[in-house]
Amino acid sequence: MRVNKNTVFFLRHKVLDSIYELRKTISLKGEVKANEKYESINLKGMKTEKMPRFSKPRSSKGGSRRGISNHQVCIASAVDENDNCFLEIVGPITTDQVTKTFSKKVQNVTCLIIDCKSSYEA
Repeated sequence: MRVNKNTVFFLRHKVLDSIYELRKTISLKGEVKANEKYESINLKGMKTEKMPRFSKPRSSKGGSRRGISNHQVCIASAVDENDNCFLEIVGPITTDQVTKTFSKKVQNVTCLIIDCKSSYEA
């Protein structure tokens, strides 16, 4: 590409900063669909003394533990009828966590469509 690596580095951070600023202004209105997904944590490049858990062997079948554990992170997502998207990395989904995550982003919701997760019932 014939571009200096420092230029690419600074441009990357400009893009990331603009995405961060854009995420602050998103508000969901009307019919909103919300869901959560659990994915394996990527701790690549982290120093051993700062890791939140012990390292685990590589596996093509997923994590070494079944179900929700400290080897996974929860990603809460919501999309409204105008295709405005909201994604947030959160802890295990509880009613308090749902309220904390979506309270500032949801305005004038006419219908909230969710799965049967009991955390959304509040």
